[in-house]
Formats: sequence, structure tokens, C-alpha cells
Amino acid sequence: MPNDGAYRLRQVLSMPDTEHLLLKQRKEQGIFNVVPTSQGIDTSEEGNYSLLLLASEVSRNDVPNDVHQLIASFNGSFTRYSLVLNYDSFSYKEVLSRLLPSTVTVPCGYEIVGHVAHFNLQEQHWPYRFLIGQVCLDKRHCVKTVIAKQGIVSSEFRTFDMEVIAGQADTQVSLKEHGLKLQFDFRKAWRPGDR
Repeated sequence: MPNDGAYRLRQVLSMPDTEHLLLKQRKEQGIFNVVPTSQGIDTSEEGNYSLLLLASEVSRNDVPNDVHQLIASFNGSFTRYSLVLNYDSFSYKEVLSRLLPSTVTVPCGYEIVGHVAHFNLQEQHWPYRFLIGQVCLDKRHCVKTVIAKQGIVSSEFRTFDMEVIAGQADTQVSLKEHGLKLQFDFRKAWRPGDR
């Protein structure tokens, strides 16, 4: 569509009865449903154009007549466009839901302390711990070390055995909490409520 027509049309179509027609935006992964001509759109026309991307399951024939008329009123038309997605386009949960067997749930509960991500993996996750750790490392850029607790919390100091499942084997943590700078070895830290 010429000029800002795709942006204006998106506003009109973002209503409950028509929003299913649009490609779902995922801004954190850089996926938007309006694409300007500067992003490699080949148009034979002169001037500025933009595309409003429809959901992949929506064809031109699925679009109601009143929306066709609206597109025409913006001097717009339908065209094909290939949206290229890669690993960076998907979140931690989306990647693991595709890579793990369907019988294994995606572990969503983990904590980040400084640069360390700590997982309490269930038995079903253990064979896939290195994959889980690598995806966490890839998707959480502040994380440099991913660990998984082995066994249960024991001893009077409530420490636990752990395995580094991705990244550096560095458990020396530096962080700020309430204006205080803390430095400690996560491997030796007391865990008051962890089981």
C-alpha cells in the first residue's frame, strides 16, 4: 500500500472480529505485521510502500468483501511475501516446545542470580538437560552459566550438588540488591527454602 496505508489499515483491522486475519506481532523477536519497502520489498511502483502481513493460514479468499473494499480505498492490493524466520525469531519456550519430545513439558521455572540460571529439573527433563541449558543460554543474554540441581538439598548449610549444563563453569556471582553489592559463590550459597 502506498505511504502509511498498511499502518492505517492495521489499526482498522485490529478489532476483535478481524484481528485473526493479521500476522501476530512478536516485537521482542523482531516480528512485525507491517513491513516497509526498505526491507526488500520489490515493487514496480514508484514511491513508498508498505505491506500489511496476514496470518499464514489466511488467504485472499478468506478476507471479507468489506475488507477488500477497504484495501482498495487505500489504493492497496494483495501480493505474496516470504517472511523468513530463524532461531532468533522464537522464544525459549517456543524453541523447546519444538525440540523436546511431545511427552516432555518445557521447564519454565528457573531463577537467575547474577549471570547464573538455576534449574530444578524434573526427572523427565534430565536426559535433555544440555539442550535446555543451551537454549536458556541462547535466549537469556544476561546468562553466562546454566546449572541444574542434582539430588536434594542436604547438610546443615543447605547446599546442593549441581551440574553445569551450559556455558561457563563460573559460579562466582556479583549482583546488586537494594543498593548493596553482593559477591558470593552460588555453589556454596545457603538455600533457606529450596527443597
